[in-house]
Amino acid sequence: MSQMKVVPGIEITPAKMIVNVLPDADYAAWSATKAYVIGDFITIDRINYQALVAHTNRNPVTDTVSPPAWQNLGWVNKYRMFNKNVGNTWKIGTYTSAPDVIDFTIRPGQRINAIGLVGVYASSVRIIMTVPGATDPVYDKTFAMSSKAGGSWYQYFFGQFVTKDNLAEFDLPPFNNADIRVIVSAPGGTARVGMMVIGWGKTIGTAVYGTSLGRKKYSTVKEEFDGSMTITGRGKRKSIDFQVVIQGDQISSAQRTLDTLDDSPALYVGASELDYTIIVGIFDDFDTGLPTYNRGEYTLKVRSLM
Repeated sequence: MSQMKVVPGIEITPAKMIVNVLPDADYAAWSATKAYVIGDFITIDRINYQALVAHTNRNPVTDTVSPPAWQNLGWVNKYRMFNKNVGNTWKIGTYTSAPDVIDFTIRPGQRINAIGLVGVYASSVRIIMTVPGATDPVYDKTFAMSSKAGGSWYQYFFGQFVTKDNLAEFDLPPFNNADIRVIVSAPGGTARVGMMVIGWGKTIGTAVYGTSLGRKKYSTVKEEFDGSMTITGRGKRKSIDFQVVIQGDQISSAQRTLDTLDDSPALYVGASELDYTIIVGIFDDFDTGLPTYNRGEYTLKVRSLM
């Protein structure tokens, strides 16, 4: 059993991104004089668009003609690990990626004590926290996201790698003027992060056995008269049903915390050491039974947003 925690994330705006070598634009800027054809891509204000019709001088931000000339594809690669929304739609299956390493520094501008990364493809993640006036970092830890199988020399040299997809830490010192540098390393490969959340972690009970993991796919299968099948691949989404126990006098506090997250994504962690109980998403249900001898139980169903 471990403390059940939730981290309401703070918004990562361009002003808070102090250092990031990834480009602000994935494609060329929009031009009023260019004749666009179907399938062309552009970037405006860190949002990507794809042309739906051949046209000239139809700005995707201001154009109101129907049918639309552009499709909003969402945020550029640089910001995809922080923002996945296109209006009210959250695009699943998207992530920030780069050859070898993703290296950036954020200045939150407020106190935080927690950080979480999900959908990580990397060999290691290093988190460095610095504050003005301090010669050395106030926090500097490296976390292995993949390791060789142990048990024997044969397993070490020929066994599969043991990997982790998610990371959550709650021991960041709560300075209000800190810079946080994150280095996601994948030497010789492609570093990738699905989502990252930083904020103030809150305890909402104790996660216990009975917590279950789910995965729903949205592919469709159409069977023909002769038995052949047409499979159309689409996205997939993870979910976790957390089983949580809580002291009776803490139920109202937990409800108040979750009330602010009805339609907002947050980091939910059943146990930091079990990376498969770490998820960024929204909760669907919060069902609480009446406490007995000051001990209550509830189920919290969380759906991933990546």
